[in-house]
Amino acid sequence: MVNAFGLAGMSIPNFWLGIILILVVAVHLKWLPSGGFVSITEDPVKFLKLIIMPAFVLSTPIAT
Repeated sequence: MVNAFGLAGMSIPNFWLGIILILVVAVHLKWLPSGGFVSITEDPVKFLKLIIMPAFVLSTPIAT
């Protein structure tokens, strides 16, 4: 099971995983915002919400 997730993490391109996460997490589930920019000095909580998905997508191939 872990090998399947590792293989999927290395095989799926970053741009494809990003699009899928935006559709699922931001559009359908409405857990995180789909885009935008807020400075960390203005609103640290919103900044963290905005940075979660890009950080996850870009770190997926490195983590596997």
